[in-house]
Amino acid sequence: MCLNEYQDIIKFFDEKSLHWHFSQRDVRNASKVVDMIQCESPEVILDVGCGTGGLFPFLFRRFPQAKILGMDLSAKMLSLVKFQYDLLFLGNAENLPLLDCSVDIVLNYCVFPHFNDRLKVVREAFRVLKPGGHYYIIHPDGRKKTNEIHQRQKSTVISHLLPQHSEISNFLRNTGFRIFKELDEEMLLYGCEK
Repeated sequence: MCLNEYQDIIKFFDEKSLHWHFSQRDVRNASKVVDMIQCESPEVILDVGCGTGGLFPFLFRRFPQAKILGMDLSAKMLSLVKFQYDLLFLGNAENLPLLDCSVDIVLNYCVFPHFNDRLKVVREAFRVLKPGGHYYIIHPDGRKKTNEIHQRQKSTVISHLLPQHSEISNFLRNTGFRIFKELDEEMLLYGCEK
């Protein structure tokens, strides 16, 4: 599973898990984001960095036929999932324990700055997606605000910043994705197709 290099971030989120909750603003953002997903009738959705499963109710409401998979680095976060799901697993986005071409949608919701090797994460998403599958990198607060929030922290996430637009776009295009949606203002959203 190769989680050793993530020990600091695992500890950070394990400690945060005790007080973690979706605020009303988070609920509005999650609902809005899930409504923006453009994949028709997905069979399998993978929420990478699912935390406590905050997106799950919105995903099930929008895609009731889909199998929802959740993965996170923090076992404590996963232990607090209260929503319906099909499978939860502890794992690393750089080494997804899934078969090639087995997923219709991969989501990175509010987690992209926390990955050590972002290019490898993008390549793993591409690997597990079915042809025509969709990959989303989403930060509802946008790049500037997300980075400001992280820089104010007195913890391991102080250096976890969203890269520039050109860097993310290059990762996606060089991996083979076709980008069909790019927002990089108040909200950061990349929607891509394999």
